[in-house]
Amino acid sequence: MEELKKLMIESIENVLMTVDTQMMQNFIIIGKKPDFTKNTMVAATNIFASVVFDKMIEIQDDENMDDEDRIKMTEKFVQDLDKLLFTYCGIKREEN
Repeated sequence: MEELKKLMIESIENVLMTVDTQMMQNFIIIGKKPDFTKNTMVAATNIFASVVFDKMIEIQDDENMDDEDRIKMTEKFVQDLDKLLFTYCGIKREEN
């Protein structure tokens, strides 16, 4: 199971690195903003949040954080992400 997990992570990393390189090359070639769609913004935000959550769990585990503090930290991240998206992109996430 660990080997499968490692292969999956490597595959995701390779895809993300390819996307990153392609985006930078396109930006250089086009020389202006790329006009990303809302779907692109949602996908990029979800990827970013997933990576942050992964690293946040590492911190929480290293600090032996209790469940209540883990929840508070996660809620704070979501609030901060929502604020960032609204402040810099004008995007207000719908509450579920």
